[in-house]
Amino acid sequence: EGSLEGQHVMELYIDTTDFEKARRSLARTKEFVRNILNSSVSGIIATDREGRVTLFNRTAEKIFGFSEDEIIGKRISDYYEGGATEALRVMRRILANKVVSGYAITFREKSGAYVPLKASFSLLKDEQGALLGSICFCRDMRTEEADRKSVVEGKSVDRGGRRIIKKKRR
Repeated sequence: EGSLEGQHVMELYIDTTDFEKARRSLARTKEFVRNILNSSVSGIIATDREGRVTLFNRTAEKIFGFSEDEIIGKRISDYYEGGATEALRVMRRILANKVVSGYAITFREKSGAYVPLKASFSLLKDEQGALLGSICFCRDMRTEEADRKSVVEGKSVDRGGRRIIKKKRR
């Protein structure tokens, strides 16, 4: 005991340079994709195979009043006005058609009120074609109607609700 006589000592050095480069590259890619999702004018909501929310972009946060942290992991069917029945109806249509566009639906916002939406849905699959879940791109029809009304009245507004004044050309 205490003697190294007859025992071997091994030192192991591992070069983690490639691992660190790959980790940094993955972090940059993840940030890039997150920026794209959060720059969308549409609300984007993704769910896993069990119907639990896995992604909720910044526009969805603005439309519904929930933060991403508040809704991630929650069952999406709890937010459809038609509940699980409506969620099943949507999923059946997606499975039958692969993509569903222009679907009118209402979704509960944080206040408890329901928001009328125009939504497009599609399946999320991995590279081997296995089903991962679904994704929804949605537009708040209250905003769409307000924008349409402003155009009819001769006013132009951007998505932030600010009035755009067109300068006359000379």
